[in-house]
Amino acid sequence: MNMVSVAIPSRNEQFLTPTIKDLLAKARGDIEVIVALEGYWPDEMVEDPRVHYIHSETPRGMRGAINACAAIAKGKYLLKCDAHCMFDEGFDVKLIADLEPNWIAVPRRYSLDAENWTQVEKKPIDYMFLCYPNDKNDFGGPSLHGRTWNQRQSNAELKDILIDDLMSAQGSCWIMHRDYFYKLDLLDDVNYGHFCFEFQEIGLKCWLSGGRVIRNKKTWYAHLHKGRKYGRGWPLGRSTLDKGAKFSNKWMDIKNWQGQNRDIRWLINKFWPVPTWPEESVKLVFHNEGGGSGIIRGAQMAERFKARRNPPEWSYDFDVHIWVKQQPADMALPGKHYLDVLDEPRRVEWLLQHPECGVISSSESGHEYLKEKLGRDDIHLIPQHHCNFGRVVRGRSGMLVAGVVGGQGAIQCDLEELKSNLAMKGITEFKWLQNPKGPEEIVEFYKGIDVQIVWRSESGDRPLKNPLKIINAMSLGIPTIAYPEIGYQEVEGYYWRAGDMRDVRKAIDKLNAGFNAQLLIDKAEEYHIDNIAPLYKGLL
Repeated sequence: MNMVSVAIPSRNEQFLTPTIKDLLAKARGDIEVIVALEGYWPDEMVEDPRVHYIHSETPRGMRGAINACAAIAKGKYLLKCDAHCMFDEGFDVKLIADLEPNWIAVPRRYSLDAENWTQVEKKPIDYMFLCYPNDKNDFGGPSLHGRTWNQRQSNAELKDILIDDLMSAQGSCWIMHRDYFYKLDLLDDVNYGHFCFEFQEIGLKCWLSGGRVIRNKKTWYAHLHKGRKYGRGWPLGRSTLDKGAKFSNKWMDIKNWQGQNRDIRWLINKFWPVPTWPEESVKLVFHNEGGGSGIIRGAQMAERFKARRNPPEWSYDFDVHIWVKQQPADMALPGKHYLDVLDEPRRVEWLLQHPECGVISSSESGHEYLKEKLGRDDIHLIPQHHCNFGRVVRGRSGMLVAGVVGGQGAIQCDLEELKSNLAMKGITEFKWLQNPKGPEEIVEFYKGIDVQIVWRSESGDRPLKNPLKIINAMSLGIPTIAYPEIGYQEVEGYYWRAGDMRDVRKAIDKLNAGFNAQLLIDKAEEYHIDNIAPLYKGLL
């Protein structure tokens, strides 16, 4: 029996009865209408054997109301619509005629003049996309919100495609096989809350488990945008919005549902290009282990792009793998591969044997070194970004406290001798931050010192090293006195050289006489994550 069961969640709905009557009048096949009345009774009840009401004294929310309707539905198909919609003649038979068992269909959407019960004459909404979740002004905060896809709306070539792929939809009307509703574990009110992100859950579960969402342009419905004039049925508090947004954003991770066999990047790539989405977010895959370099070049960059990091499954031919300071574990993974060498000279020998792997250097000296050693001109230079994401400005003056961030190798001289020489110039406190937990802790540390001392005299010529320690301090306007290294050539003139303790004392005298902190900050801006991140586009 090809019955269509219509589920209508309803909470203080002014146009519920006209919606029910319209459904009954326009249907041309077998239909039942199931209405979930949430905490109220309508002024008029439709007396028709095809109409069933479920009343709940305590409102369960939209998701719970839809689930309650689905639980008693008898039809082969389940259509959900809002309680303020008008339909095309024969909408039901037109929708099920083109509906595979693992498809979800959405009719064309027009606007509704509910008071006159007429379709507003303007172009229908046929195409929507999911936006990249980084807009703080979004309703409910940065998340995967549905947006009208203007480029596709105006694409003349798509006009005559009556059954077309749909990335996302509003959620005010959709239809699927009732069995498929349960296969997709719909609707999840525990994780999403009672109302938010309905079609994000529905559409993503469908697409990312091998199904298909379509726009069926052979039929239509008209939907009332209620706005302030008609008010919202279910109240939406901040906690509800935050909960829905937070869980919706989990689709940016690898797996968000047990039935999933693809990730969201597959979907974005299928519809590429998608407005608001940076290509780096879709294609980049970061592989990193522990340690500071792995965190900076792997975890922090993956977070910046909302890209995949150390994915356990699902690789695609459009992937661009970046192996941070580690030999690629599996070059057979589809896509392109790059080894981000950083300061790891052991990787040079491996790269000599694998010219098919791309190469990333993190300093100018490292770039020249790798070009010479590997005999290649295709080395990508991507400097490390500094820790001061928020561009914090230090509020100290004077030369009273010295310090350094790093492991035991950061000070390769007699520490007591260094402190003694600093004390001669009025610096009686030396701080050392080892094993910082993140950029915030590093920034907080720098706010409490006046000069940084970096002394790696035993390191020798290490061209693969980079000047990140100096740049981190510069970003807050803090000068650095350092034993000169070949890896510091790109910040020459922005740090104070010291080959012995006498040079350290001389440097402090110069700093006490005055220095241009803003000059340091301006130079460090070149290494802000905002300016480093675009360099990854060159890998795509």
